[in-house]
Amino acid sequence: MRAYEIFSEAGLSSATFADDAGRLDNFKNRLARKDGQNGIVELTPNGKTKFGSDTVQLAKEYDGDLNKFPPQWPTLPGKTNIAFPIQSANNEDEVNYVLLSDIQKTNDFGSTGSKKDTSERQEHGMIKIINDNAPLKINMGNKLIAVKGAYGFEGMNDLGKEQYIDIMITDTNGKDYGVSMKATASMTIGGGGTAGINSMKPLLVQSIYKYLEDWIESPKPIKGTEEVADAWEDGDQIPHKFIPEMYFVVPEDDVKDLMIGNKAMGGPIDYIYTGPADVTGKIENGILNIDSGTFKTVDEYIMKDGAQQEMYLRLRRRDVDKNSYTEIDLYTKGKSGLPLLFKNASNDKKNWRLLMTQKFSGTNSPYDWNGKNWIQR
Repeated sequence: MRAYEIFSEAGLSSATFADDAGRLDNFKNRLARKDGQNGIVELTPNGKTKFGSDTVQLAKEYDGDLNKFPPQWPTLPGKTNIAFPIQSANNEDEVNYVLLSDIQKTNDFGSTGSKKDTSERQEHGMIKIINDNAPLKINMGNKLIAVKGAYGFEGMNDLGKEQYIDIMITDTNGKDYGVSMKATASMTIGGGGTAGINSMKPLLVQSIYKYLEDWIESPKPIKGTEEVADAWEDGDQIPHKFIPEMYFVVPEDDVKDLMIGNKAMGGPIDYIYTGPADVTGKIENGILNIDSGTFKTVDEYIMKDGAQQEMYLRLRRRDVDKNSYTEIDLYTKGKSGLPLLFKNASNDKKNWRLLMTQKFSGTNSPYDWNGKNWIQR
């Protein structure tokens, strides 16, 4: 599991903020749209399942008063559960809520872990349980494979990024199988980020960049307001919130290739393992039965109810300098040879990336390459 996957932190609670005024200030700034994140928060696995997305946008207005001491938290109508109203793009009169406990405890709100720590715990746990009990058999893709060991696939790939393969599992004949390790609730999959996607499907990436350049240079509505932004030019500095997240449907013929990966990005993979960060299980009749975890081939992973699942490329904001603006940069090229397009005005650092994901916000529709829709939020 690498940077293209989601680590699921614990949910928030009122206790999270009890002894740390800074965390509460960060949360209030998120609600008030003062931190460049436009009210968007990440959700825990339970929250993701419930809302069909890994993020929601908190509404600005809510009952309660977080400036009081102790804070007066808003609750679900008629109940005591702390909850905040969320934006509904489909119906302004419809009020939905997200529980505080469904919001992830990310860095701004007191996270004590990291994606790297959790992914490594999962990888090391799998390697240990295999090597401590080998030789043994593992059900991988509904096929029992006789295994003699496992090891981490270390180092950097040809693109200067972390390897797409997380661990290698070696069978008793000496054949290695590349495995991508994923959290149970992982929403982001495959692709290896912009560089990895570009190494496999350059025309797809170029098409997305051309779309973004056209979008930048055209008048556009600012979601959540009645404003219409002018066409932007190279060097313009604009509020971060004016840059929406966008989703693009991955052409069906490209999905499997992007999931498998290539040598340049540290692939290809043979299996995808999905399970909890802590790997546990027991040996029965020489077979390793892993608790709540499964190995699937790429074909098995992308199929659902007899049909291939739709996958999306997501333009996601990251590394945003909250005290600065986004600057339009149409000419400076990044390591992949593509223009930066959006960067922090303060440090010239690109503040977005492309990720491959299985889901998009349930209130929007992705750009479908047939000319219909594109998504922004």
